[in-house]
Amino acid sequence: MIALLLLVSCSKPPEAPLAPELHGWSEEAALVVDGLAEVKGLWKQNQREAARKLAEQVYTDRWEPRLERASMQVDPAAARQTEYAFGLLLVELETRAGRDHVEERIRALDERVEAAAKAAEQRFPPPGQAGAPAVVSDGAPSRPIVPPVAPAWDDPPEEGSPAH
Repeated sequence: MIALLLLVSCSKPPEAPLAPELHGWSEEAALVVDGLAEVKGLWKQNQREAARKLAEQVYTDRWEPRLERASMQVDPAAARQTEYAFGLLLVELETRAGRDHVEERIRALDERVEAAAKAAEQRFPPPGQAGAPAVVSDGAPSRPIVPPVAPAWDDPPEEGSPAH
C-alpha cells in the first residue's frame, strides 16, 4: 500500500499549486498536524488499526492534495523526504512499534509539514498579497480550491457513498 501511494504520487507531473483561497498555508499545515495528533492519540489508546487508517487518510486527504504539490515545486528533495517519513510512520504503525517510535515519527513529520507550509507561504502567497499571481477574471465565477471547513473524519458516510 505504501509503495503504491509513493509510486502514484511520484509518477505524474505535479500541477502548479495555488495559494488557498479560503485559508492560508499555515492552516493547511494545521490540518495535517492535527490529524497526526489524532493518530498519536489513537495509538496511545491502543486503537492501532484506527491509528493506521487515520494516518493513511491524513496522508492522502490532508498532505497530498495541497502541501505535497506546493512542496514539490519549492523543494522536491524535502517533499520526497516528507513522503518517505509518512511511509516510515505507516510501517511503524503496521509493525506495532513502540509508542516512542511512533511519537518520534509524528514529531518529525510535524516539523517537516510546518516547514513545507512556511516555504509555500513565501513562494505561493495568497491572492491579494504582495508577490501573488494576478487573479484572472474572464467573468466566470471563481471556485474555492480548498473546502471552507476541515474534513469531518468522524461523520458517518452518506447513503450511496463508496464507503457504504
